[in-house]
Amino acid sequence: MELNQKWLRQMLQKAFFQKLSELPPEAKTALEKTQVDLVRHPNRIEIVIDSRGDPDVERIKDILLDSLLPPLTQVITFFGCQANVEPRTG
Repeated sequence: MELNQKWLRQMLQKAFFQKLSELPPEAKTALEKTQVDLVRHPNRIEIVIDSRGDPDVERIKDILLDSLLPPLTQVITFFGCQANVEPRTG
């Protein structure tokens, strides 16, 4: 079965835009300043947000990471795989 990537992208985009529209203006500004690095390792993908000492980015970092977990989990299960979300560390 071929995955319709365009449809999946549209559905995810719709969900994200809906949530983003609910954010206060200062959170939107902080997101615009936030650099997110995705690093592909042999057996994992790492999402890195370095606030670089910016207090606005530091405040939004956890919200952003927590917000990414549910849709990423859904995408993984769409493929028929099992997704294990571990508790926050550090």
